[in-house]
Amino acid sequence: ITFEVECEAGEERCSNDERLRGRNFIFGGRSALCAWPTPAPTTFDWDVCSGTDQDLEIEGAEILINNLNGQGPDEDGENVLRYHDVVKNAPGGQQIDLVVSVAPNSDYYLAEPSSNGKWEQFAQINVRDNEPTTLQFQFVDSDTDEPVELTRFVITVFDIDEQIDPTIQNERVCVDVEGVYDVIAAGGSLNEIGSLEAITTGYNEESVTIDLVQESCRGGEGSSYQIRSTRPGWLCDNPTDPLDLSPVSCAECDACTEENGREQYFPINRDLRAVMFAYAGPQSSFEITFEVEC
Repeated sequence: ITFEVECEAGEERCSNDERLRGRNFIFGGRSALCAWPTPAPTTFDWDVCSGTDQDLEIEGAEILINNLNGQGPDEDGENVLRYHDVVKNAPGGQQIDLVVSVAPNSDYYLAEPSSNGKWEQFAQINVRDNEPTTLQFQFVDSDTDEPVELTRFVITVFDIDEQIDPTIQNERVCVDVEGVYDVIAAGGSLNEIGSLEAITTGYNEESVTIDLVQESCRGGEGSSYQIRSTRPGWLCDNPTDPLDLSPVSCAECDACTEENGREQYFPINRDLRAVMFAYAGPQSSFEITFEVEC
């Protein structure tokens, strides 16, 4: 998965305030994009919203190392971000850690080290403006550090939004198609509906956009899903529970009630700003590219 933040030509950063020179991406496992029933899938053809084999749960996870690419906030340890015991229903009942590292031939810079780690029930990673980064997410045995392959699991990226000025700090997420079993947005499942537009802007024009691009996230051979923000957001609309993506009204947001003119951006439908990727596996890792464009 790739995350990237970009600024306008001629601007070194999007803001002169060091604290505002990047944005946070939050992610987790299951989300309210599915109305999860109790039974797990029993057929080979996987209906993702019918259930998963393993679930990623960040809420109770301990952060063992928080030093992604050696940029802190920890001052020593490996150059990774490591979450302990994050997989529910792990194979054999073992404890599994999620280790986030910078993918080969990529780089990573942040604006605020203290933002890395967790936000409420989510994992959170800060990305500096105009410094796209591809990160590798790997599942490893907590005791042996050996890779652990999972089957039928999901990853959701939440709160994909931007500043009021769409040329400043709009968020992008990129995931290579290879290995992805299904993509689910507010409008439904790509496998079921068959159209990326139908599950995003065709479902609601305020949705994030998802494009199928005939190159990998890093510009090589392959194809990728490229997601872009389309609407502004504030801290008040950040979800705190992955299974609650209900709308946020202007009255619930100080950033709206204290500033005239912002009511036009409300209510904020948080489900329209999330995308879930399903992996059938078996696999022990995946990559995401993040970008903040200015």
